[in-house]
Amino acid sequence: MGAEGERLEADFDVSRTDHKALYQPNGKLLAWKCDVRAGALPPAVSKAIRTQYKGYKIDDAEKVTRDKTELYQIELDGTLTTSGSSSTKKAKSSTTPIGGNAVLP
Repeated sequence: MGAEGERLEADFDVSRTDHKALYQPNGKLLAWKCDVRAGALPPAVSKAIRTQYKGYKIDDAEKVTRDKTELYQIELDGTLTTSGSSSTKKAKSSTTPIGGNAVLP
């Protein structure tokens, strides 16, 4: 467990799945993050990635729960093609609401 400013962070594994929890000093849970297999993502999230980021593959996926809202932080890896040339690029992570569009900053 480590301190992050005025917050406490706990890292642990449950059934070989990484989890992180962020707490206020009074013990109130602020956010929860856990690894998710690409095949276990909600269909709307998978579809948004397939349609908006063709040629990219999911490198890492995490579910973030904050204030009873579930979001997905996705790291993509793939080839970006522009104007007849292609280059390999690792996409930045994004946090996407369930059923929402995957938008990278």
